[in-house]
Amino acid sequence: MAGRVLLSIGLVGSMLVGGWGISAALEPTDAERMPEVSQDDFNGINRAIEMLYSSISGPAGEQRDVEGFRSILAKDAVLLSMRPSASSDGGFEPMRMTPDVYIERAMPMLVRAGFTEKEIGRRLEVYGTIAHAMSAYRGNYSNAAGEALVVRGVNSIQLVKENGQWKVISILWDTEWPDGSNPVPDRYISADGEQQ
Repeated sequence: MAGRVLLSIGLVGSMLVGGWGISAALEPTDAERMPEVSQDDFNGINRAIEMLYSSISGPAGEQRDVEGFRSILAKDAVLLSMRPSASSDGGFEPMRMTPDVYIERAMPMLVRAGFTEKEIGRRLEVYGTIAHAMSAYRGNYSNAAGEALVVRGVNSIQLVKENGQWKVISILWDTEWPDGSNPVPDRYISADGEQQ
């Protein structure tokens, strides 16, 4: 019995040293937490989120997949980014965009900067025909001086099952701030998320 206990402690210790963390080793999978959700629904949600990231990512000079981006958005989808408020000192407010406004304003900047965004962790909840993903991301890009920079944050992604297909109805995101505050919580980052 003592040998088993020591083996268990050794395994947990090696997982911690290896960068896993106890929560990653012990938390149930989404399928275990939500047995009522079909594998087809998990796959559809995953496809939509993967397409969201891949459609806006790429090297400098490469056009983004605008049609792919549009294809995963539900009717009347909205995109919101948190930004410093113009009306209050130190406050923040959401900047609302339609998909067309985002494509017109953001996509050219993504192409110039060579912005590539990867999901580094996800916390998902699904109920019937609605889903919510807190999707942590890491973005790599270059500024006007050519310096390689990194940004991290969380996309709060709401999805709906529209005519049998999972679509993104809204995205609200916030980032880690330049002064080092507002770090992405570890609970949103998968065990291998920072190695991507």
